[in-house]
Amino acid sequence: MRSIKKCGYCFCVLALVCCSSVSRAQTFAEWFKQTSTQKKYLLQQIAALQLYTGFLEKGYTIAKSGLGTIKDITSGEFDLHSLYISSLKRVNPVIRNDKRVDGILSMQTELLKRFNELDGLDILPADNQSYISSVRQAITDLCRKDLDELELIITSGKLEMTDDERLQRLGKVYESTLDKYAFTQQFTADVTLLVIQVRQQQNDTQSLRRYYENN
Repeated sequence: MRSIKKCGYCFCVLALVCCSSVSRAQTFAEWFKQTSTQKKYLLQQIAALQLYTGFLEKGYTIAKSGLGTIKDITSGEFDLHSLYISSLKRVNPVIRNDKRVDGILSMQTELLKRFNELDGLDILPADNQSYISSVRQAITDLCRKDLDELELIITSGKLEMTDDERLQRLGKVYESTLDKYAFTQQFTADVTLLVIQVRQQQNDTQSLRRYYENN
C-alpha cells in the first residue's frame, strides 16, 4: 500500500515537472524567503488567536448556542459579526496548538533548505541541471499548496469547519508534507551522490590524461 502511495506521489511530482512554466517559475531563493515570511505570518496568526481568546474570556461570554450570539458583560448584547459570527470561527486551541502544525512548518523549512544546500550542480550536464531545477520547482509548488491549506485550517474565519473536520484536514496536510520530506531527503541524497561520482570521473579522466602525456 505504501509503495502504491509512493508511486502515486512520484507521478504527481513528475506531472508538475512536465507542466511547470519557466516564464512563471520563481527562483528558489525567492520562494525560500516567501516560506519564511509565511511561517512568521502563521505564527503571528496563532499568537493573535491566543490573545483574542484571552480578551473574550475577560470581556465577553459566548452564548450556549455558540452561533453568533456574543454577550458583553457590562453593556448587554451586541453583534461582533466582523470578528466572529459563530463558534466555528473560534479555532479550538487543541487544533492550532497541535504538534503537527509545527511539524509541517519545520519539515517544509528543512526540505527547502536541503534543496538550497545542493552544491556543485554546475558540474552536471545541462539536462540533469534542468531536471533537478524542475523537481525543485514542483516540490516548491506542492509545499505552497500545503501551506495555503494549513492557513485555512488554523486561521479563524477562513472556512466553516467543525473541529473534527479541521483535524482531519490537518492530518492530510501533515501526511502530504511527510511524503514530500521523505522524497526530498532521498532525492537530494541521490543528487549529492551523482555530483560526487561525476567529479570523481572527471578527476580520473584528468589523471589518466596526465599519465599518458607524461609517458
